[in-house]
Amino acid sequence: MEDTDAMDVSTETLSTQFNTVLTETTASHVQEYGTTTFKQEVIGDFQGDLDIPMARFFSRLVAQAKKQAKDLSMRQTYTVDSRNAKLSQLYGNVINNPSTRAHLELQQEISHRMKADLVFEKIIGNLDFNQEFSLPRNFDCLRALVNTYEANCEPLSDYSLKYVKFLVNECEALSVKSAVDGIAHKIQRVCRSYF
Repeated sequence: MEDTDAMDVSTETLSTQFNTVLTETTASHVQEYGTTTFKQEVIGDFQGDLDIPMARFFSRLVAQAKKQAKDLSMRQTYTVDSRNAKLSQLYGNVINNPSTRAHLELQQEISHRMKADLVFEKIIGNLDFNQEFSLPRNFDCLRALVNTYEANCEPLSDYSLKYVKFLVNECEALSVKSAVDGIAHKIQRVCRSYF
């Protein structure tokens, strides 16, 4: 505030004021953070009683708000879970270009998801996504089950990767190799039924 009183608020910019305060301050750390795009504006736009620049300030503020609103309206205003990105893209393709190919690609993705849901339900049983999941420690078991699934069913997709945590739980609950082999045989049997 002392700097504001000593200077002409209609000519001194925020940048000049910051640099002055920075060089004259010795007992603390002067910091600059946040949006700095308006550093070249005069401090009278923010402090003091300048009547003329206020009109200019508000007209610039309104123009900037309109530009930001336009930029924001051009962006997508919703988010999509990464596992659903492909489905969202295919759905957008159908909406924007309702061709036979676009419909078939969307139908294939939905069929793939339904099949993955059904296969993992048959392998695991109750698919409770709210349950507590173990951290993987038995990587040999997990690698064996994933390899068995991919060899007998299909490669894991972005969507079907969500079921790996159930395989992790199975591996962490099983300590005997024969039990792991039992799950692997179950995966083979279920995959033969659906693929």
